[in-house]
Amino acid sequence: MKNGYLILFILLTGLSFPAKAALDVVSMKCEYLEDPMGIDMPDPRFYWQLSSDEEGQLQKSYRLVVASSEKLLESNQADMLDSGKKKSNQSTHVAYNGEALEPATSYFWKVKVWDKNGKEQEWSKTATFTTGLFAEVDWKGAEWISWRPQGSGPKSGGERRRLRRVALSGPYLVILGPG
Repeated sequence: MKNGYLILFILLTGLSFPAKAALDVVSMKCEYLEDPMGIDMPDPRFYWQLSSDEEGQLQKSYRLVVASSEKLLESNQADMLDSGKKKSNQSTHVAYNGEALEPATSYFWKVKVWDKNGKEQEWSKTATFTTGLFAEVDWKGAEWISWRPQGSGPKSGGERRRLRRVALSGPYLVILGPG
């Protein structure tokens, strides 16, 4: 009977107080956005916030990794950037300084921090960003999509209103020019 109470006590105690990391990385952003698309700079900046149940907890170091595939990050590998352990409390405006980013490409990143006691924490979740077009040469071969040849815009106000309704009916805003 004593063994039964002891087992019950251990189970209840273990279930009542789940282990929690002292410091969690949350609200990960690239250029102020979560998982942005169309980042048009070759050296974007990363941001993250920290969450802890422990008062006064803070980041003493971090390690930022960026990869060209999510699969690489799953095994904690980075082919684009591995900052190594940086002794820094910086968690905003952390500039990318890895391999050259390609235009119109998706990248994946995560960060690990060390707390005020120097204890290594778990990796953050994986976040992503997609680059836009960096230079005029990246636009080579692009063609404008229109419903009639360029320069032959709508003639009447009614035609213009119909065009605006069509243009705004999708998930993207299309700018048609003056009128």
